[in-house]
Amino acid sequence: MGQSPPPRSGSSDPHAVVSAMRYVIVIVAVTFFLIWDGLYHHGYYLDATVREMSRIVRYVMG
Repeated sequence: MGQSPPPRSGSSDPHAVVSAMRYVIVIVAVTFFLIWDGLYHHGYYLDATVREMSRIVRYVMG
């Protein structure tokens, strides 16, 4: 009787790993921006972005 191979950990598909790393990079970048803006600019850029997005939504929705 032969031994069964050890269980694999993770994904065997390299494209799935690359796709997952993209999400990790985006999440880290957004988190870094939020922390940077909060610490050094007291949320100025986040506030300006939210205000501008709200203005655009109001313009589009009428």
